[in-house]
Parts: sequence; C-alpha cells; structure tokens
Amino acid sequence: MLQQLARYVCNNSMPFDHEHYIRWGGPITSDDDTELEALIFTEDRQLGTIVTPNGRLKFLTAIGITADEHQFAADQGPEKLLARLLPQNPLGVSDLQRHSVFS
Repeated sequence: MLQQLARYVCNNSMPFDHEHYIRWGGPITSDDDTELEALIFTEDRQLGTIVTPNGRLKFLTAIGITADEHQFAADQGPEKLLARLLPQNPLGVSDLQRHSVFS
C-alpha cells in the first residue's frame, strides 16, 4: 500500500495533506476481507508538525474508509467525515473489520 501511495504522489506530483482522501479502487488490502476501500488523511494527533533545519514536517495518519464514507467526504467535505470518525477512534487506527459509520 505504501508503494502505491508513493507511486501516486510521484506520478501526480501532488503530496497528500490533512483532509485529502483517495479511492483505492478495491479493498485496501488483499490479505483480509474488509469494507475499507479508500483512505482519508489527517494530521497525526500525537506527532503533529515539527520544524527541522530542512523545513517543516507534517506527520499524517492514513485512515481506511468505506466506499460510502468516501462518497460522504466528496459530497459533504472531508472535515465532516473526520468529525464522525475521530471521536470514537482519536488516533485514526484503521480497523480492517470496521463497518461504515453510516450502517
């Protein structure tokens, strides 16, 4: 998955940032049965942003989301989806067995 994310960034010359989201085109892993088909990024609540001698570095958390959650982010905005996801999972840990917040 990390290789595919890196390839996406290199091919599109567009790094990810807080509230970016991307559809994966299928389950985010082929090793487990999961409803998670997309990712949404949020600034890591523990690591945040740091300033280094080489510039600013922002740590992001990639959270696995379902197809309907991805559609909600597209329709209503990623901040509204994060407002639904993060209260019950403040660190944004992706649980492959998780079902949609809308089911």
